[in-house]
Amino acid sequence: MGVRQFIGNALRGFAQTVLDMDDTRVPQEHLVALQDLLARQAFNQAPSDLKELVEGLRRKHIVDSISISQTNGSLLASSTGNGASEVITASALFNYVQSEIPKSEVVLIKASPSWNMLFKYNSKIFIIKAPMHLTTIELRAISNEVEEFLIRAKKEADAPAKG
Repeated sequence: MGVRQFIGNALRGFAQTVLDMDDTRVPQEHLVALQDLLARQAFNQAPSDLKELVEGLRRKHIVDSISISQTNGSLLASSTGNGASEVITASALFNYVQSEIPKSEVVLIKASPSWNMLFKYNSKIFIIKAPMHLTTIELRAISNEVEEFLIRAKKEADAPAKG
């Protein structure tokens, strides 16, 4: 086994220097810490209102705050106390950027030490503040969960009216 290990180490060293192979691995202790954090968080799978959903999404996606507004700046929900003033400013800024750059999808603003992410989805403007910027997939996941909740809530509200 000594010769076998020596030859393996020699070939590995050769491959790293000559072929410039990358042997980096995902730091398992980071994944374990993240899994532990997520295991301790309880997420309400059936929130009763939009505010409760937004607060759950804030914890689930590990962001500082989530606010949602109509395109005219009216507040739908916020995980912060100052959501009304925040959404007016953010929707005005997003609408201005869209008027100047019509195909823009997301506005990322670095406001040290956090990021402000503004994006439009189904005639709603989402304002997300987080320590680091989220990917488009993460932003879509948040907005999809909100839309699904709103569709379910509308169906439930319409059901007794028809019956």
